Amino acid sequence: MTAPVTRERPRDVWTASLLLCFFGLLGVLLGLFIVSLLADEDDTPGYVIGLFYANVVLAAAEIAAGAFVFVGKEWARRVAIGVCVLNGLGGLVTLTSGVVLQAIVGIVLNIAIIVTLNKPEVRNWCQPD
Repeated sequence: MTAPVTRERPRDVWTASLLLCFFGLLGVLLGLFIVSLLADEDDTPGYVIGLFYANVVLAAAEIAAGAFVFVGKEWARRVAIGVCVLNGLGGLVTLTSGVVLQAIVGIVLNIAIIVTLNKPEVRNWCQPD
């Protein structure tokens, strides 16, 4: 009987997974914090609170994608790329509000994560056996 072959997890998989989980957790915590602050306000439109809840769900999807990219699931890599694209588009919208430095940092980080997720070693790690 032969021992199962174990592959060594590439460093870029570690990097992408940790960044996705970190920024996803940050998004969930900040989103829920803002929702709790807005819950006490009477003049906040319902769609604004709904948008923050949607942001929390998107951030939770980012955490799940980071965890499953770490395991090597191709669908999670695709979800992570989609979430990063949406976050980058959100950064472009943020540019119009005047928060330029934060928006540029967010856009650059999301582009860096997308590039990392598309590296050959990450793509190979996430391929089904």
